[in-house]
Amino acid sequence: MSQIHTEYLYVTVYIVTTIFGFLSQIKKKGQFRFRGKWLFFSFLVHWTILSFTDIGSDYWQYAYNIETTNITMLLDVSEIGFNGLCLLLHSIFKSPDIVIFIIKTIEISILYYAFYRIRLKVRLGLSIFAYNALIFLQALNLLSMHMAIVLLLLSFVYLLEGNNMRSMIILLFACTCHVSSMLLVPIYLIIWYLNHGGKRISIAMIVILIISLIFITIQINTIYLYAMRLPFFQHYETYDMIQQNEGTGIMQYIYFFPLFLYILQIINSSLKSELCNIFVVFTLVAFVYALLGYKMEVLSRINMSFLGLYTVFVPYFLHIQNNKSIRFKLNIPYSFNLIVWIFIMSVRMYFVFQTNMMVESNTGIYNYNFFSPF
Repeated sequence: MSQIHTEYLYVTVYIVTTIFGFLSQIKKKGQFRFRGKWLFFSFLVHWTILSFTDIGSDYWQYAYNIETTNITMLLDVSEIGFNGLCLLLHSIFKSPDIVIFIIKTIEISILYYAFYRIRLKVRLGLSIFAYNALIFLQALNLLSMHMAIVLLLLSFVYLLEGNNMRSMIILLFACTCHVSSMLLVPIYLIIWYLNHGGKRISIAMIVILIISLIFITIQINTIYLYAMRLPFFQHYETYDMIQQNEGTGIMQYIYFFPLFLYILQIINSSLKSELCNIFVVFTLVAFVYALLGYKMEVLSRINMSFLGLYTVFVPYFLHIQNNKSIRFKLNIPYSFNLIVWIFIMSVRMYFVFQTNMMVESNTGIYNYNFFSPF
């Protein structure tokens, strides 16, 4: 396909899958009912476009790694879970193209399984819209990280359900697929501590958390040097400490504005303490990591690991606000919250789209072509 046709294809995928997401839920007698066929159609579109292609600047590097990785090499790499899965699949199917096809199929299946689990708690159209805006194009290129991202999303869903054991197991799996997932471990520890004691995060706790995060930000150079001594972080020694592209971080304040707006509303609401803790802690730490990404290249993509904030938290918040099932002391109109969120996601989608359509960039993808791995 030419570049213009490639762009039309991706925009069509954005629109069609989002519409299917909204169609998968119908409101009757004041309650949403799930219609699984439409969510399946959305899955089918994403799966087809992601799996039946060999584009992406890293595709052939993944194919080479799959062909050359052996048991001895597996013991020396940090992403042992992802590479181990590739090694197992390659021992069965022999073809790296088939292995990549299966990996992509597993990833998109995990994503939609997470969506299925939250089908009655969020507006799925908004969830799929956020995934398209932030991750869809990059999923064509970043196989191991995309695996970690969808696992972290599923772990986030289990955390919301109060299933800490499953959440922890999935989190550990994500850490074996991409080492950056380990940066979420402290978040889970904080949340488990708060929830275990039945404590609701207070303004004082938020201030302490923010001060701690500021201290980490100031000492990031020292922390980075110590981290590089650990075997599983030495993989990132080749990354530049300072990003080549300079930035003030002002866009992150704009991107996170809706999230800050929502947590202000839920802190003093009747929302369950456990859910409030999860949303507040995840939002604050994700914001700090996003700012650190301007300083450390190794953290520039970490914000994608917080997919749960965008595909679960916001659609969940908007869903309960629209249904008036939770009382908010600070109750900003639903329509305003919705419009702001759609606008911010549209802006992020535009920049992600522009960056990934530049083949010469680190995350660039080539013009789309259908490719059968069989």
